[in-house]
Amino acid sequence: MENVRGEIMIRYISLVKRQSKRIIINLSVVIITITVMVFASSGFVMADVISSKVQESSNIIVEGKFRVKPEKREELLSLVSKLIKPSRKDPGSIRYYFMEDTFDKNSFLFFEEWLSKDSLDQHFETKHFKEFMKVFPNLVQEDLQIQIHPAS
Repeated sequence: MENVRGEIMIRYISLVKRQSKRIIINLSVVIITITVMVFASSGFVMADVISSKVQESSNIIVEGKFRVKPEKREELLSLVSKLIKPSRKDPGSIRYYFMEDTFDKNSFLFFEEWLSKDSLDQHFETKHFKEFMKVFPNLVQEDLQIQIHPAS
């Protein structure tokens, strides 16, 4: 567990060092970083690399927590692998994380940050998101929780 927290902190420090001349770290970035670290310390680990895009604004946060049907786990992982990379390239995508609970291999978390509600709405209209949504509802158990709220 210490290695996971240490790795997240190293990635964060590295990101700040690389971007320090261009970035003003606002309160929402600090809160998001702490939130990700808390998830990591409570059993969630990053399933993909941290996005290096940080913007200053009142952004939109999307948090989705769910359990996959055990027999559908591998299908979910394959499906998510086709969603993450293009979603991170969508206009207005600042952060796009997919995390797995290390204590419950069937529990997952999406954590996204978008520049605006419009950029999130545009993401919902992309081909990769629509393809994902055709299959995703059949893979998860009924305890899906999604919250969308301003970052600040």
